Amino acid sequence: MAVPWLQQRAGFSIPAGGEADSHDDFKPVQKQGSAIPSAYEAIEKDVKENPVMVYMKGVPDAPQCGFSAMVVRILDEYEVNYKTRNVLADPELRTAIKDYRCLVFV
Repeated sequence: MAVPWLQQRAGFSIPAGGEADSHDDFKPVQKQGSAIPSAYEAIEKDVKENPVMVYMKGVPDAPQCGFSAMVVRILDEYEVNYKTRNVLADPELRTAIKDYRCLVFV
């Protein structure tokens, strides 16, 4: 069964005939015991335990993108106590935080 928003995010499509446009070896597979639910649980815990939680690319001492660098700079300038997680170190966390954001703000 096709899920349009998932197809768009994953970058694949189902042609009009309804058959996938790739070989079965390359189709997405849901892993048994996927860590995604545990990533959601970790996010929930982080958000509940920390008034300011930053999911960023890199770490505060070495941000890996301009947005992360600017957020850290602003929080440090105002002496805000915050915690961070490096989404580049955990691909499942990186995916889960995008979905979590959608679930929280919708």
